[in-house]
Amino acid sequence: MRYVEFIETDFFSKQRERLLSEDEYTEFQKLLVTDLKLGSVIVGTGGCRKTR
Repeated sequence: MRYVEFIETDFFSKQRERLLSEDEYTEFQKLLVTDLKLGSVIVGTGGCRKTR
């Protein structure tokens, strides 16, 4: 089993709270977990990805 950790900036957190319900954010996280290839790889991080 792979370990997945979500890390978000303070700016994102504030925008997310304003734009998405908790249910919508949970669905977004589920999408990311089911397709680990989503997002761009951040070079030099060993595989961390970012989404926008």
